[in-house]
Amino acid sequence: MLTTEEKKTRRRSLGASEIAAVCGLDPFRGIWDVWASKVGLGIEEDVPGAEMGHLFERPLLEHYSRQTGIALTYPKNMRHPKYDWVSATPDGLARDRVVQVKTVGSHMAHHWGEEPPEYVVIQVQWEMMVVDVPLAVIVACIGGTDYRTYDVPADAQMQEDLLDIGRSFWYEHVLPNVPPDPDESEACRKALAKRYRRHKDEYVAANRDLIDLALRHKEIGKQIKALTLEQKQIANLLRYSIGDSAGFAFPGGRVQWKPQKGKPSYKDVAEELGASAALIKKHTPDPERVLRVYVKGEEEE
Repeated sequence: MLTTEEKKTRRRSLGASEIAAVCGLDPFRGIWDVWASKVGLGIEEDVPGAEMGHLFERPLLEHYSRQTGIALTYPKNMRHPKYDWVSATPDGLARDRVVQVKTVGSHMAHHWGEEPPEYVVIQVQWEMMVVDVPLAVIVACIGGTDYRTYDVPADAQMQEDLLDIGRSFWYEHVLPNVPPDPDESEACRKALAKRYRRHKDEYVAANRDLIDLALRHKEIGKQIKALTLEQKQIANLLRYSIGDSAGFAFPGGRVQWKPQKGKPSYKDVAEELGASAALIKKHTPDPERVLRVYVKGEEEE
């Protein structure tokens, strides 16, 4: 888990664990996550499973050292000798290699075959570029029992391409505080809500593109509503057919109707424990602005 100071340091450069997201190739994060974190609009969230990964990191590095006889150091944030905005923090470092540890859940094992996933290759190429070594070793522990190592040689062309992508992102979006093009990500929604939390009581001038977007948004909403109603009806038909049974099976799958643990209402719990209204309000997030599209002749939603 990163300390507050380490998070501040990360904001001042583009790290190896971020460049794949900027390229659009990280399955856990996107370019908006990285941009928002750099300009102070992001909520610092670790990748799923990251905390457990940190716990196993040092033992796996030590195991690798014992197996190979290669002594490792454990560097902090390192900067590129030429580009101060380029950084990396390899898990382990030897004279001729960086070593990167990845703990992988069994549900992600299918991504790890004879070659490691592309986003991890991108990460270690960035690290090799920063440290200037010819080799990266990825130490992977999959499902808690499957220990593997992957050797990844330095690829000068890939490193140059990554540097170009990173440079464009840094100088065109981070330094001038210009957002990337909006996408479908939750990070994009959160960053826009935070960036434009306040609003003026006036409208922007509408052009044809903006009107088309609004109408398309409305049409998609209607389609989703119709499909949602159809899905709910089908779900009730399935429940009726299952009755007091557990479900049914068919070639290639099954349908179950079983109890599911409910989620507690933390506000109700706080009130029952005697928390004051002021304390509850203090820990209640500010309401976010809600986007709605209204079309003449239709009731306002």
